[in-house]
Amino acid sequence: MQADTAKILTKARAPAAVALAAALLAAAYFSMTWRTGDEARYYVLSRALASGWGYVAAHDPFTRPETLTPPLYPLAGAAAMRISGTDLRALKILSAIFYVAAAPVLLVLLRRLNPRAELSNLGLTALGLFSVGLLTMSCWCMADTLFIFLSLLSLVFFYYLPERRGRLWLAFAAGVSCGLAYLARAAGLALIAGALTALLIHRRWKTSLVVALGFVAVALPWMIRSWVLTGSPEPYIAYLSQRTGGPGGMHYPVTRVLSDWARGFPSYLLEFLPRQMFSNLMDGRNLLALLHVGRLAAPLTVSVALLVLLGFCLRLPHFGVLEGFWILYWMMVCGLPIPARQTYYVFPMLPAAAYYLYTALTWIIRRIPRLRPPAAARLATGLALAAGTYALATAAAGGIVHLIKEAPRRNLAPWAPQRYQTYHSHYMDAWARYVEAAMWIGSNSCCDALITCRKPRHAFVFSGRKAWRYDIPGRVGCRTPWDAVRSMARRHDIFILEDPFARLAENVTYADNYRSAMLPLLEHLRGSAECIYTTAPPAALVWRIKKNPAGYRQSDAAVQTVSR
Repeated sequence: MQADTAKILTKARAPAAVALAAALLAAAYFSMTWRTGDEARYYVLSRALASGWGYVAAHDPFTRPETLTPPLYPLAGAAAMRISGTDLRALKILSAIFYVAAAPVLLVLLRRLNPRAELSNLGLTALGLFSVGLLTMSCWCMADTLFIFLSLLSLVFFYYLPERRGRLWLAFAAGVSCGLAYLARAAGLALIAGALTALLIHRRWKTSLVVALGFVAVALPWMIRSWVLTGSPEPYIAYLSQRTGGPGGMHYPVTRVLSDWARGFPSYLLEFLPRQMFSNLMDGRNLLALLHVGRLAAPLTVSVALLVLLGFCLRLPHFGVLEGFWILYWMMVCGLPIPARQTYYVFPMLPAAAYYLYTALTWIIRRIPRLRPPAAARLATGLALAAGTYALATAAAGGIVHLIKEAPRRNLAPWAPQRYQTYHSHYMDAWARYVEAAMWIGSNSCCDALITCRKPRHAFVFSGRKAWRYDIPGRVGCRTPWDAVRSMARRHDIFILEDPFARLAENVTYADNYRSAMLPLLEHLRGSAECIYTTAPPAALVWRIKKNPAGYRQSDAAVQTVSR
């Protein structure tokens, strides 16, 4: 008994160590600053559930049921809010907890994929999870860390199945875990599809059936709700039909998917993946340039990408769940008309990329002439530890810098304009002015007033007033932005929030929306729109439309508006 206990404790030391390292790093990168539009998306839904309003878009003028966002993270966030009695902090801590939990789970998975190489596995865990980019968003109010944790947990269940052939409960648990991953992010469909593909290839019929049952047991209620509200079991299919103009997205041709994938995947592989695995080495701070060897950055980036691809190809003869997940995930991210390429789409694949990189290096080292197997193993371990040490060192250095920079902000409210001004960047200055304008509306309007702007969820959080996007007038049942304002003005005071983001060079999408929707909107409302508040530069402007504007007439002008 004592020997078994000692063995368990010995095996638990490394997972505990990586969990502790992840916790310290997550604490160093923790920030209450509001960062992105998706944070507002999850925050508003969590607050609606915590307040007992139901799973609804609380910011929407008609408080419609939410259909596009999977519900698991908002449900967990609502529970955290109710238990802790706090608001935004509870969600940010919850995201950090999921990130920390993913570290020991990844190490357990690597032990199965790469047995008898504990030191290498420690290095690969650091390389796969201690990316500065991932750590920066580890406390964001988004489902990414939850999805990473659940996808790794699902892989652990799948890769321990061969040892437990007589225990179908483990297969059921794997299916449930995949279902939870799907309820965190729609990319969970790639996980369950990849898993079932791998199991069917290996003719594990009973296991496949049990996994599918576990998935359906968790995901079916959400699919039924989606079917009732959108006419499709998967909300994204309804969204895709809006983007393509065909029922169920059927008008989006397969050739278009393949061509989009052919353009998108190389950029992820050759650009995003290497630079996130080795943060600040080839871009950002660019340590190679600081060492006066900057010309090595491009060759090194390509080399890392090709090694990852080689490692994946070497695993294809032993096709498993990880390989199926890798293929289908990139097909979803690169081939379907989701928002433009984003860095955070890479993060769920960093652990797999680290493992494939090690697989390729091990294969190459073993083929070095006159290098004996023990020496080859030591060299592979050394490279894995070196890569992991670099990831840990850069993450720790970045965490220390972040702690120092975050100190002046600790006593500021999460969305205080002064908080954003401490970043000394044009983008954060724009955020400060946007928050200031939204808060001004909240203090100088009736409770039933409405806002039309580019970031309606943020406007709702900052002002307490419901809002809709001016470039999507269909949300309030109109064809054009000016018809939407005039229609809603019959019953409400309307405020137009003209934000400064469109005037920043890095916000191309916002600039397009500004030119195609905001400027025509203001032009059509000339004479009935009054600018009543302007912030300091970069200026955010607040325009007011009073109830029942004179001469209201539904416009017949045709305009091409941005649809969801």
